[in-house]
Amino acid sequence: MVSGGIVQPLARSEAEDACQSCAHAPRADEALAASTPPLRQPIAVHRGGMAVGITPRAGALRDLAANHVDQGDRATARREHSDALNHYRTAAAIMQRLAAADPDNIAFLRDVSVCWNRIAAVLSASGDHTEATNHYRRSLGLLQRLIVMAPHQSDLPRDVAWCQAQLANRI
Repeated sequence: MVSGGIVQPLARSEAEDACQSCAHAPRADEALAASTPPLRQPIAVHRGGMAVGITPRAGALRDLAANHVDQGDRATARREHSDALNHYRTAAAIMQRLAAADPDNIAFLRDVSVCWNRIAAVLSASGDHTEATNHYRRSLGLLQRLIVMAPHQSDLPRDVAWCQAQLANRI
């Protein structure tokens, strides 16, 4: 949950229920390994765990959220807005849970912002411009907070500019 631009902890069961509802989905690292050219040796790809300084469980949840974003992107391409929203909202719930558990993790917080932007885009495409604007504003507020937390992150100003452009298009 978000209150005043601050990520609040979710009930553990909310994110776990969302995770279990898509247990049939392929893992993001399996999809990446499957797309490796045949002349190369397959390598183990895992976005979480020790590779980025988070626990293996947090890494697995982040991978699950990324998988939901990928599924949401595919549903969006098919113009299945309801399905896309479900996937993006599930990804956002997972990332909000992770961000609440590790509030200084810039990557988790940025992922929350990415999910909110995707939700906003689908809401806008569905004609719900008021809710889309609200999600863009939440994302922008979070990104502005992240710039203060991590001024060295070069992608954050670009993300802020993109959100501002989306909001400007709604005026």
